[in-house]
Amino acid sequence: MLVLDPSKRLSLAQIKEHKWMTLDVPVQRPVLYQQPLSTEGEPGVGEYSEQVLRLMHSLGIDQHKTIESLQNKSYNHFAAIYYLLVERLKAHRCSFPVEQRLDARQRRPSTIAEQTVIK
Repeated sequence: MLVLDPSKRLSLAQIKEHKWMTLDVPVQRPVLYQQPLSTEGEPGVGEYSEQVLRLMHSLGIDQHKTIESLQNKSYNHFAAIYYLLVERLKAHRCSFPVEQRLDARQRRPSTIAEQTVIK
């Protein structure tokens, strides 16, 4: 099929009849997103990240259409944006060392209000 001399090339009809083109290959749709088992602080199966949904809403993206797309496993821009933002959020969270992720009781109070609440 890939020949430099045009006179030796196969025609379109011959290419369509070639054994490589007539093979029955099962068509597989790509999996849009596989949700891993829920870890602490992350939404589980059937749950959606409120933080990402709020961000999308602030960008002018309809929250109801996004949730509908996720529930229907639609392959559209609502779901694509949601999953891209979820991945970005995971990457952001993973970029912090574990030692720095302390809860409020283990870190020093940073404001006067926090100092008063602790006392």
